[in-house]
Amino acid sequence: MIKRIGSDFFYKESSDNTLAWAKEYLDTAQDGAVFIAHKLTHARGRQGRTWHWAPGQLALTFVLKPTFCPNEDDLIKLSMALACGIYEPLTQYGVTLKWPNDLVIDQKKVGGMLMELVWESNKLRGIIFAFGLNVNNTFEPGHELTKLATSLWEATPPPTLQLFDPSRHPAFALPATADSSGQAGEKKAAVKQLLESSSSQKIYHVENCETPQTPPVLPDSSASSKLKAFPACPEEPDEALQRQASRRVEGPITHEPFNIPALQETILTSLDSWYQAWYSRSYDHIFATWVAAQSCLGKEIKVHKKDGSTITGIAHHLLPNGTLSLLVDNQEMLLSFHDVDFLTI
Repeated sequence: MIKRIGSDFFYKESSDNTLAWAKEYLDTAQDGAVFIAHKLTHARGRQGRTWHWAPGQLALTFVLKPTFCPNEDDLIKLSMALACGIYEPLTQYGVTLKWPNDLVIDQKKVGGMLMELVWESNKLRGIIFAFGLNVNNTFEPGHELTKLATSLWEATPPPTLQLFDPSRHPAFALPATADSSGQAGEKKAAVKQLLESSSSQKIYHVENCETPQTPPVLPDSSASSKLKAFPACPEEPDEALQRQASRRVEGPITHEPFNIPALQETILTSLDSWYQAWYSRSYDHIFATWVAAQSCLGKEIKVHKKDGSTITGIAHHLLPNGTLSLLVDNQEMLLSFHDVDFLTI
C-alpha cells in the first residue's frame, strides 16, 4: 500500500501562515505532504479566528491531492475521515469530537481542525488540511481560555506503554516495566526504525534553520547525506515544567510531559490509515466512527450560527452529510455545519 500522509515533509523555523505556505507547494508537493513550522506567529483557526499558538502544541498542515475528482459527499466523508484519524489515537486520553470540528476533553477544547479547498477554473487543485493540538502547553490563571480549553498534559498523564497500535506496529510495543528514560529511548529508536524502513519517505528542509533540540527523525539513507535530520514538531518540557506552579488545576503536574515526536508519529500513522480508508470508499465505517466519537449527542446544546443568531435544543442525531438534527420544542431542525460557527454544551 502506498504511503500517502507523511510522504513528504516540509519544515521551516517560523511561519505566519502555514496554509498559505502549503499552497505555494500545491503543484509540486506529493499527496499527503506535511508542513511543520517550529513557531507559528499568526496561526488561525476556522472562520479566520485566531489560534493561540504556544510552545508545547502540535500543529500540522497537509496538502492533499486525491487521484480522483471528489464530489460533495466525498469531501464531507474526507473531513470525517481526517477527524477520525486524529481522534482515534487520542481516545486513551479521553478525547472526543465536538461537532462540527473540535477535539475536546470533558467539553474543554484541546484541539481544532480546518479544511480548505483550492479551486482554479472550477477545477479542484488540491485540499489544505490543518489541525492544532494542545499537548504540553498550559494556560495561566486568568487567561481568557482557562475555563474553555485544556491540554493533554493538563488533563491526563501520558501512557505507560506504547503510543502506537502494537497490532499494526509491533516495533512500538514497550515493556510495562521500563522506566521513563528507558521508554523515551525505546520510543526514539522505534520512530527511527519505522521511518528508516519506509523507502518512500522523503524529507525536505524548505529554509535553513538551527538544529533543533528535539530527537531527530531521520530520513532514508539516500537523503541523509544531503539533508539535516528532520525535526518533529518540537516539545519544550523545560518551559512547561516551569509553568507548573501557575497551573489552574490544584497541585503541580507530577507526570512527565508528552513525547511530542512520538505522538506526532502515531497521529500521522492513524491519519494515513483513515485517508486510505477514504480512498477505498469505506464511507459507512468512517461515518459510524465519526458519529460514535461525538460528545454532544443526546445533550442540550446552544448552537452559535455564522449569522450571529443562536439556537438551543437537544442534539438528536447526525446525518451522513454531516448535518445535525436538533430537537427544539420537540420539533426537528436540521443544521448544516456550513451555517454553524460553534456550539456550547
